[in-house]
Amino acid sequence: MVSCLLLLGLVSGAGATAEHPFTPGEELRYEVDVLGIPSGMTQVDVGAEEMVANRRTWPIVVIARTEGAADSVWQSRERYVSFWDFEHREVVQGQLVATEMGRHHSLATRFDRGPDGSVAQVEIRNDKGIEHLALPVAAGTQDLASAIFWLRHRPLRPGDEENVPVISSKKSWTLRAKVLDRATVETPAGTFPAVRLSLTTHLAGKIQSNSGEITAYFSDDARHLPLKVESSFMIGKISAQLTRYSAGMPVDQLTERSAPDAR
Repeated sequence: MVSCLLLLGLVSGAGATAEHPFTPGEELRYEVDVLGIPSGMTQVDVGAEEMVANRRTWPIVVIARTEGAADSVWQSRERYVSFWDFEHREVVQGQLVATEMGRHHSLATRFDRGPDGSVAQVEIRNDKGIEHLALPVAAGTQDLASAIFWLRHRPLRPGDEENVPVISSKKSWTLRAKVLDRATVETPAGTFPAVRLSLTTHLAGKIQSNSGEITAYFSDDARHLPLKVESSFMIGKISAQLTRYSAGMPVDQLTERSAPDAR
């Protein structure tokens, strides 16, 4: 569900710059609708600096859950943390803990990057046991949460196309984003000048037939806030829109931690 809510997926923010479109303390909350019915929420928080694998990171924390009638049909609770190396703009580790209809599972991904290639070390835990995998990945590979935040660093001008390799559990694919045009977007959090993007997922050079048609709107400013996402599937339309936003700390107040914490 996290994948769906992130891709489906504001108003001070005066401290944002093109170098740092988001900073620790930023909070974004989204309402998710299925067939026009409120069915869930996603909250995204950027946490304070942490040292992970000897790299300075900002934890991007994504909490998603079903609500209302959807909660009785398919109850889901998920928490995903993507440790984002803000200097190199790439994920270091990802950790998922999830419960769906009472069944628990977890996913941990560690990225080992080097001049001779990159490998994702994956651990999957579920009711079938524990599985460990070492999967070669392309340079610059992100997880889904960090891929969305990576896009926030891009210029996002009409006509631009961006490709970012992504790994999710055992699968590697490419998220392709094409900036179509500019628009004005109304959300419960306010009205924003925005850019409209078309998002597609590609596996082995082919567009995934079950990915649906995904349209995303980002604010047309230095923050590039994810404002709204819409996708049409066989069952109908799924959408997510921003309902609340709090800006992170001003860039000039960012400080370096004096020592890494024990991990």
